[in-house]
Amino acid sequence: MFSSLRFLKWRIGHPQRDRLRRDVISWIATRPDDPELQEVAAFLEKNAPTYLPYDFACAQQDNPVHVELDRATGLPVIDHGGKRLYWREGRKTKRIPRDYNALLAEQDPRSPHRYLTGNFDIAPGDVLVDAGSAEGILTLDVIDRVGHAYLFEADPRWTRALEATFAPWKDKVTIVPKYVGDETRDDMVRLDDYFGPERRIDFLKLDVEGWESRVLEGAREMLTSGRVARAAVCAYHYPQDEEQLSALLRDMGFDVETSDRYMLLYRDEGLAPPYLRRGLLRATRPERAERAERA
Repeated sequence: MFSSLRFLKWRIGHPQRDRLRRDVISWIATRPDDPELQEVAAFLEKNAPTYLPYDFACAQQDNPVHVELDRATGLPVIDHGGKRLYWREGRKTKRIPRDYNALLAEQDPRSPHRYLTGNFDIAPGDVLVDAGSAEGILTLDVIDRVGHAYLFEADPRWTRALEATFAPWKDKVTIVPKYVGDETRDDMVRLDDYFGPERRIDFLKLDVEGWESRVLEGAREMLTSGRVARAAVCAYHYPQDEEQLSALLRDMGFDVETSDRYMLLYRDEGLAPPYLRRGLLRATRPERAERAERA
């Protein structure tokens, strides 16, 4: 959070972003009955725009993070809840605490980007598909209880870090160094092709930089046949994502809910009303949920 003096200096030094900040506040003022929007406006009255425009996210930025260099791999590594989380090579050490704290803010229980909730979780023995895994923090958080995890990550800098992070659990982790999409080629795979006609998935997480619709289309047979129980799908990369991805998932037979609160993609060129986007869609296959409740 900004002090009054720091905030004033920021406003003077960043006139375009300050104009966006004021425009968002003005737009929210026309919708006084939405308490979630009012929470964003209260934040922006005293702070610069940020992806998660909430006090809890800003407070996370100041948490101390110790980064060390692992001699065996040559990779940066940090302690994450008693587990070693390796970082991609080439990232400046001084940047890693900021990156890590941003991840923690994203998965705060109050965050619009949080994947798991009390009613939307990964159960013991579940099969997890983490598409667009990057550093793999979601999988690491649940690694002790999953039956098997498949991590799809095409960036070789991250795949090397993932191999180091999940070495203690290599018997139940498969790292796939490919993009996921709507076609299968040398560097990309459709989930329908990778898993075939029989494999059942308990939890599918998609954070693939705007390719979510293509990944869903590439998994259409799995999704429509009921072989995927739950899917956490990021819906903030493009303005139309929430509407289009929700419609696609419902067409495939899922019940869909949005996460609470909003994200502000303030760096997007030409950002226009409604400015704010929901972070995540939580999709549940009704018949799989009913069977789980009976069990």
